[in-house]
Amino acid sequence: MTKVITEAEPYQRVLAELQNDAGQFLTLTRSLDGGNIDWRQPGNGPSGR
Repeated sequence: MTKVITEAEPYQRVLAELQNDAGQFLTLTRSLDGGNIDWRQPGNGPSGR
């Protein structure tokens, strides 16, 4: 069973940006079609899974 959220139809992915007390950022990205969550730390090379 798949839940369809009408308000999300124009979007392809969701992003969440987190910041720690040291001021470092971590960005999480996931397709709204499902799949793995990709992560990225700016300046620290390619993203991971």
